[in-house]
Amino acid sequence: MNRDSRQQTNRPRTQRAKARVGLESLETRQLLSGGGGQINPDLIPSLLFNRSSTNFPIVARPHPIGDGPELQTLLDNDGKVLIGQLPNGDQFSITVDGPGVAIVTDVTPNDGLLNSEIDTIQLVGTDPHRTRVTGQVKSSDRVITDGLVGFNRLLATDGVASIALNGFVLRETTEVPTGPPRIALLGGVKNLSFHAIEAAVNPEAGEPVDVIIGDPSTPLRVRPNIQIGHIFNTAFDPAVGPINNVPQTEPTVRLIVNGDIHSLELGSVTANIVPADINAILSPVAYTGRTNVEARGVEGMKVVGSARNLVLARGDQPFTDRFSGLNRVGHAHFGGPADAVAIDATAGQIGQLKFLRGLGNPANTTPSLLEAGNPIGKRGYPASGLAGGVIAAEEIGSSTFGPTNLVRQIPPDPRTIQYGGPGTINYVTRPGFAQTNVTMTANRSIGDTTIVGDSLNTLVAAGFDYLSFRQGLDPIRQPSRIGFYQQRGDLVDSVIAASYRPTDGVYGTPTDEAGNGTIAGRFTGNLYRITGDEAFAPPTGPTRVQGAGFFARRLIGDLPSIGGPQPEGPRRIHSILTRM
Repeated sequence: MNRDSRQQTNRPRTQRAKARVGLESLETRQLLSGGGGQINPDLIPSLLFNRSSTNFPIVARPHPIGDGPELQTLLDNDGKVLIGQLPNGDQFSITVDGPGVAIVTDVTPNDGLLNSEIDTIQLVGTDPHRTRVTGQVKSSDRVITDGLVGFNRLLATDGVASIALNGFVLRETTEVPTGPPRIALLGGVKNLSFHAIEAAVNPEAGEPVDVIIGDPSTPLRVRPNIQIGHIFNTAFDPAVGPINNVPQTEPTVRLIVNGDIHSLELGSVTANIVPADINAILSPVAYTGRTNVEARGVEGMKVVGSARNLVLARGDQPFTDRFSGLNRVGHAHFGGPADAVAIDATAGQIGQLKFLRGLGNPANTTPSLLEAGNPIGKRGYPASGLAGGVIAAEEIGSSTFGPTNLVRQIPPDPRTIQYGGPGTINYVTRPGFAQTNVTMTANRSIGDTTIVGDSLNTLVAAGFDYLSFRQGLDPIRQPSRIGFYQQRGDLVDSVIAASYRPTDGVYGTPTDEAGNGTIAGRFTGNLYRITGDEAFAPPTGPTRVQGAGFFARRLIGDLPSIGGPQPEGPRRIHSILTRM
């Protein structure tokens, strides 16, 4: 038959008959469901029997049909989604996405329910790249609560990609203490965040609260990102008593990372809030525990609120030897008042420092009548003759210090006191103290420094080896310089020096030795040197600075001093013409 003579069909293509090719139909699902007694072996293909070592088929429970996600979370899910409810009505959930499961036990493990605060959260079989653990808390609908759930332990031997416990607080939850609260993520974690740490430790008898990331025998391959809302670190020894000014020098809360930290963000680092009547007689120096951040290096750190008795070092105690300091601190930003903060980077450098609310609490450090009514609870470490901050590094980049407080003054002319009319007072505000009992040294150089406020009993020195100074040796070792230094405030018993060797610790004597040091900048303020009984800090205190002004072989700009070298002529620095 000729191909061109075949007759074409006139039916549309959609109505043409199609080849009926299909798979062999199986029995209905209704016949294959149910228990083993309802299954007919003749209906099961023989291929299954050949793959099995027994004569019984493998029966699995089918996935629920028609059930929503809310109902499926209430079923057995092998540690993927865990839901509990506290007696006050607060509900919490822990979800594990990716490999691994969570084993959660509360403080009443024998009742078979998650109806109380958590004792232990253990993560098993996790993957450092794919496992993500999320915790969430829902406040009670019956009573008003804080919406927080406490947990005593968080353990994981394998690595975890992310752990975010929103509304969970690390604290002692058992009535009979089984040990201090602890987080031990020996396999490492990339992102860790939870609400707070509440520690109440007796430094003489108790153990510190530890957050450990990484195994000391195996270096971490990832740099973790850590975010903690608040750290309430309270240390109190009943044998000493509440009314004392003895600082807590042993760490009671430790954040130990066996490697480098990529970013560390803390909401605040203080002690627990005490009632007002106790705050009037109880000094925070006595009950604020030491919080240690121990790592090989910190790329970025930020404290949003207040920071008190906080130490950044490689070990428990800073400034002990050449191996106690961090290799590097990229930047450290403090948004709230900072007091008794120590940064040991003697083994490396600090990129950027920012203390927007100053360093060191200036309350009751001066004999001003404006501070006569401050209760003991408002006073900080400088009022007890202690250091308000110690920063030591091989080299420091840029640094910024803002005022801790604002001073309100009244014009001396009676006609301008009520400038706004009767019943009003024309207050004039000015920056208060930005540095109080502060020591900031660099073995080599210090970069650009900006200070708004006064400096009290403060030493900023370049070419100054702080570890040698603590060991009683000569700290001046090599040439140095301080970049463009500008301050709008007064220097009260405060010294800015570069490779300058004073005589018996007193700056501004004829026998001082000026090394190869240079300071350039601009100073707008006054110099005050208080000696004898009028000194604001104890003359024998560890932070006592005797002198006022700028001391270096070369002073470029308006940088005066009392008894020190005279600055050079006008120079143009950073497009600004400085004068003598």
